[in-house]
Parts: sequence; structure tokens; C-alpha cells
Amino acid sequence: MKTKNKTGIVTRFMDMHSGGHLKTPFTHIYIDEPLGEAVRTFKELFKRDPDNITCTCCGADFVYEEYDSLEEATAYDRGGKWFPNNGKYEQTEPDQTVEEYFSGNNKVIFITE
Repeated sequence: MKTKNKTGIVTRFMDMHSGGHLKTPFTHIYIDEPLGEAVRTFKELFKRDPDNITCTCCGADFVYEEYDSLEEATAYDRGGKWFPNNGKYEQTEPDQTVEEYFSGNNKVIFITE
């Protein structure tokens, strides 16, 4: 599994299980592109609009955000915890490496060229 990215910018899509189910086979999708390009790629690959609302009481199907690296994008999902420190939040070291997170985990995918 390739976990090094070309742009340094990664967009993370998290399926919110709105309507009670996943919208793709993945709980988390990481795309090796800035936000605007990643949304277009997402739509093209999955034939879904990440802004769609399947269930009005549940909200959007996906939440998505741009990060400076794959390490940053996956930190929370790998077990990193946030804690307050002098009026700002800092993150602890995650429990898993990026490679460990993706290895054998068929519910997450990193899309790169």
C-alpha cells in the first residue's frame, strides 16, 4: 500500500452513516489532492456528491476537510487524542503508524496517482 503522497495536501472524507448505513465501502476516504480537486475526484470515483443529505434528521452523508499531510489527516483515526494545553489544543502521538492504520484495514482507502 502506497502511503506517501505527491502533493503533501490530503483531503479526508468521513462517512457519517446518515440514514443508518455507509454510502461507499469505506468509513474513511483520503484523497491525495487539495479540497476542490478532491471533491471532484470523489464524485467521479464514487458517483456520489459528498454534500448529499440522505436523511434530513442525520445531516450530510460525509464530512470532509483538507490537511497538510497524510499523517495529519489520519492522526485522530490512528488513536491520537486532543487535550487542552495553555488555552489551545494539542494532540498526543497516535497509537498506530500510517502504514499500520492502512494495513489490512479494508474500511479505509488512500487514493493517489
